[in-house]
Amino acid sequence: MGETKVIGKNGEILYLYDAKMCNPNGDPDDENRPRMDVDRERNLVSDVRLKRYIRDYLQDKGKLIYVTKAEGVVNATERLKQILGEERQPTRNDLPLFLEKLVDIRLFGATMPIKGGRRGEGEAVNLTGPVQFN
Repeated sequence: MGETKVIGKNGEILYLYDAKMCNPNGDPDDENRPRMDVDRERNLVSDVRLKRYIRDYLQDKGKLIYVTKAEGVVNATERLKQILGEERQPTRNDLPLFLEKLVDIRLFGATMPIKGGRRGEGEAVNLTGPVQFN
């Protein structure tokens, strides 16, 4: 991967959008009701929803993404095996490949389960991307 460069500048943007007659960010734990700020009577949209919009757009453009909209239980290790195209546990040596292939990891970061050197050992590798929503 070469030399690591630290970003010398950062920036902020304010992203606003208008949604009418829809539920822009339903809460699956509350029967998909809108997420609300009850005091201000406004709908809330989470950072996860904004990332999903971006991931869907990138996937529609043919980019490979790590966090997919899979039905049912999502298994990160199985997803990494799919990306590797091999039936083996991902290791730290695979990180450059994942960073090269998976655009959403480069943008937002991710937590990935990585096999350790010996049986029963492993770790979760946390990567922080340059695009963060607060």
